[in-house]
Amino acid sequence: MVKKIIKTILKKLKIFNVIRHFYFLINPFEKEYLFINKIYKNYDEIFDVEANRGLYSYLFSLNKKAYIQVFEPNPNLNQDLKQISNINIHNFAVGSSNQNGSLFIPMEIITSGRSSLIFNVVNRFTKKIFNVSVKIVRLDDYIKKILSIKTFIKIDVEGYENYVLKGISDAVLKKLNIDFMIEIEKRHNKNFMFCFEKLHRFGYEIFIYKNNKLKKIVFNKDLIKEEMISNNNFLFSKDPNFDLI
Repeated sequence: MVKKIIKTILKKLKIFNVIRHFYFLINPFEKEYLFINKIYKNYDEIFDVEANRGLYSYLFSLNKKAYIQVFEPNPNLNQDLKQISNINIHNFAVGSSNQNGSLFIPMEIITSGRSSLIFNVVNRFTKKIFNVSVKIVRLDDYIKKILSIKTFIKIDVEGYENYVLKGISDAVLKKLNIDFMIEIEKRHNKNFMFCFEKLHRFGYEIFIYKNNKLKKIVFNKDLIKEEMISNNNFLFSKDPNFDLI
């Protein structure tokens, strides 16, 4: 109860995100946060798909030159995202086509990052689930088709990442300068190699952040499966020297 009151006060003072940011730099829940903190200012356009409570969205917002687009379909998270300036919030899900769908949300923690467009992903954690109707859009309709700009896309969609990537056209992946960070877990995504295979076709290298540095991974299913034991977030770039940043 006391923690909730303190959090509410910090939000009203608009310093909650600042404190959380510095806390995560010292005690990162996701080790990749430390690496993204080094590179986010290199981009002209940034996408946060899905943003959840806006941890990465706030970090991205510190890049004042970038056009930042944040997607989060869970209506219970809108207020947290509205606390962040310099971002464009879209209360949509992202997928392979423009359509309507259902977002499944655990009743115990309605602001949990475990919401998903895939029922079985949420059902694995709890039987108490409700769903809300959401609009699903394609990233291809939002990405600026400008060759000179550099884009970063973070995707954390609880097993729906294949569909998000399907919503980006081959022409965009071939021509534009886009780096990715995608959360991929075998327990949520049986066809977990899809993202690796699709991006590999367009010349992307695979990286993980391990032992405080970026490590390049050879495109090999067995090696990738081995890395997935201790890593969920994978970075993708066409720049062969991405790990030297």
